[in-house]
Amino acid sequence: SRLWRVREASCLAIADLMSGKRFEHVEKHLVEIYRMSLRAMDDVKETVRVAGTTLNRAVSGLSCRLCDAEQSGEVVAGKALGMLLPFLLEEGINQTAAEVRVASIHQMVKVVKGAGPSLRPYIADIAVVLIESLSSLEPMMNTYVQQHAERMDSQVAEKFERARLSASRNTPLTETLELCLRVIDEDGADATLPRLVPVIRSGVGLPTRCGVAKFVSSLAFSHATRQAVAKHSNKVLKALATGLEDRSQVVRHAMASCAGRVFAVAK
Repeated sequence: SRLWRVREASCLAIADLMSGKRFEHVEKHLVEIYRMSLRAMDDVKETVRVAGTTLNRAVSGLSCRLCDAEQSGEVVAGKALGMLLPFLLEEGINQTAAEVRVASIHQMVKVVKGAGPSLRPYIADIAVVLIESLSSLEPMMNTYVQQHAERMDSQVAEKFERARLSASRNTPLTETLELCLRVIDEDGADATLPRLVPVIRSGVGLPTRCGVAKFVSSLAFSHATRQAVAKHSNKVLKALATGLEDRSQVVRHAMASCAGRVFAVAK
């Protein structure tokens, strides 16, 4: 609506309706309500943004409950995840407004935490998108400072790279990836690794390139997934070899460490 009062009232009314609803009550409209809540959070009118935040909290709380297999059952949790995860991955974390993007990322962390084994069919999609987002969501100032550091001194540049890497490992994105690693099984790793090979070979940005190396290393280290790593070891090692020529010493070290882990389980 063009009337801000209508937009505000609609957000608050729908937020009230979200309380205690079952999946069959909201199935047809859940994603659209979520989308509208994010849009309202970026509204030009402050009172609408506040109402949009209220709606987002309500739909987020409902979504977490629906995606939790212990609370809603595996069937409902699977259906809810199938609806919400693609939306959060494709639209939520790619929002231009920082507040909206942060809200979407935190929502994804909450959903993944409660999903448990129901998450397994979606781990490949989650891993690829989040690993690529490690760089795209990094503050642009980091890249700017990195360029100037490289012109000054190689040791200064390397120290700053390590600081960037440390910062990227303390984000909700990394937390979500670690949660995925806890529940991934051999079939999930078998589906995920072929999609990570292009990221290893041509991923952009230090957080992404080091992040994918760390993720694959974790798969190679885990007893539950090392057989899948062994199956794809040839392609993975070839991709990692390209990273050994990266101009960043931090990336080269990450790729070499990952290659060692993969080689240890290779057939």
